[in-house]
Amino acid sequence: RLRNEFNIPAVGDVRRILISLSETEPLVEQLLNYRFKTTSDLDGHTVGNLLLTAMTNITGNMSVGIKSLGKVLNLKGKVVPFSEDNAILMGEMTDGSIIEGEHNITQCNKQIKRVFYKEEPKVSKEALKAIKNADLIVLSMGSVFTSIIPNLVCKEIIEAIDKSKAKIMYCCN
Repeated sequence: RLRNEFNIPAVGDVRRILISLSETEPLVEQLLNYRFKTTSDLDGHTVGNLLLTAMTNITGNMSVGIKSLGKVLNLKGKVVPFSEDNAILMGEMTDGSIIEGEHNITQCNKQIKRVFYKEEPKVSKEALKAIKNADLIVLSMGSVFTSIIPNLVCKEIIEAIDKSKAKIMYCCN
């Protein structure tokens, strides 16, 4: 709902990464992950997603919004979105059906064959620079098909990773 209303990239995975890199009180983590349970339009939204959306609107883009919120959270690292685009993820299921949108793909009770973008997102120069300069590339956080693989279906990202001298680590539960 936030993506549609504010035309911003998905913020849920970014929120989780910010929290994991944050050096704040445990209560702040609870606050940012707090999900409203109400009959209003806030129902289902997390405080952290709302804050990140607000910061994106205040600063003018997702990268600066993340950086600004990161200062408040005292991050022990840097978080760089791969794109500023409100990229729409598509899923092709094993039965041949095509599902639009990360949420719909996740909620669909069908096996995923592949994921791709409706339109190729423009990869940020900052993300490509971060990959080039990385010592370690960590793939982590979220669903394999709707959080991790979407970062790897962009041609520019794959090329940057292929050229990088960094080790690649995949963390999963």
